[in-house]
Amino acid sequence: MLKSLQTLCLFCMIVLNLLFGQTNARRVRIRATSGCEKESNWLGTWRRGPLQIDSDYNGSAYLYDVNSGNHQKWELIPDNGYYQLKNIATGLYLDSNHEGSIYSHQHNGGDFQKWQMIHSNGNAYWLKNVATGRQLDCHRRKAYTWPPNDEKSQRWYIIDA
Repeated sequence: MLKSLQTLCLFCMIVLNLLFGQTNARRVRIRATSGCEKESNWLGTWRRGPLQIDSDYNGSAYLYDVNSGNHQKWELIPDNGYYQLKNIATGLYLDSNHEGSIYSHQHNGGDFQKWQMIHSNGNAYWLKNVATGRQLDCHRRKAYTWPPNDEKSQRWYIIDA
């Protein structure tokens, strides 16, 4: 009897989670480490401050100055040892391709939308695309994927939003 009751409770919890959209996801911001914060102009190079992965309704994903908007908040959704990153504002998922572009796209469940989080040091992680094996990277305020290396530009802070 007790086992039947436990099974019924588990089933009810699953149904409620499906109905109300509750998941094991956590809301985060993806902040670049110091390797991405420089921008140049004809006068030289200057530091602009911390940058985070941002997205828009057109499917663009890019680095932008830190702000409190939902376009810089992502749901970190567990998926069989990997993660999907769903933008809170747009509902689109962080996606990539073999050319190294990053963008956001409707959910399709493919490996291009799955990311492996590999602890680097401290609070920093490498975000490795499952389909391409390339890691999220940045240079002069531009985000993309690149073959793994040990540069700061491939380390990202995952910060609770």
